Amino acid sequence: MNVYLINASMKYSFFIFFLAISLHTFSQEDSLQVDAKKVSFGISYSPNYSYRVQVDDGTTMFNDVLYLGKDSEVGQFGQTINFDVRVLLAKKHKLNIGLQISNERYKAENDNLIVGNVIDPRRGFVYPTTEITGLTYRYEFHYGGLNIGLKSSYGNNAVRFNHAIGIVPKFLISGSVLGELSVENQSTSTVDFRKTKDFNRFNLEGYISVGAEWELKENRIVEFAPIFRYNFRKTSDDPFTSYLWNIGVRFGFSI
Repeated sequence: MNVYLINASMKYSFFIFFLAISLHTFSQEDSLQVDAKKVSFGISYSPNYSYRVQVDDGTTMFNDVLYLGKDSEVGQFGQTINFDVRVLLAKKHKLNIGLQISNERYKAENDNLIVGNVIDPRRGFVYPTTEITGLTYRYEFHYGGLNIGLKSSYGNNAVRFNHAIGIVPKFLISGSVLGELSVENQSTSTVDFRKTKDFNRFNLEGYISVGAEWELKENRIVEFAPIFRYNFRKTSDDPFTSYLWNIGVRFGFSI
């Protein structure tokens, strides 16, 4: 079986497993109490380490590109901001609905590049006297979406554990691939290789978080939770494309 299909199946299974846990705990009645009002409002901020899962159409050419690029690409830090309305469904379960704005990015770097040109086929390659010292591709995506999630809290004390799972249908606000070419003893030049119109405008994100919350005063809660997000749609429909993911820590406050 294709390695990508195996990886994708594992990610979907992982997501469904946590969804099943959430639904199971939601259906249980126990002595745990969370003293909360019916409707609350929250804001959260998450610095994220963003990266991608690369996929190709299976042709030799794109497999070679995938192999050559795997050592030069690295993730970068982005961020996610949420504004939510939180509705108490049961003793310890809240439905979160709200606006999400996110920024996801990664880059590919190559150093000490020397590019030759065939001016005369009989004489082979002719190389420039000035050396290209670096070529960097910067991939950046800005999304806006609707967060729909279920959060469960556990414990009677001021400090409680929680976990959350949800989906975010989201739309691409802007996307770009910028190339930065550095030439020896000269300034860096930038080329805009791809723009928003070159990418899929709609994506679907799934997320899972496990963390803790601290009730400072009645219904004033500070939250802290590591979070993992994965985009289930490709960034584009090209033969060589990516699925974005990020991992970070969400800091939140609700009232």
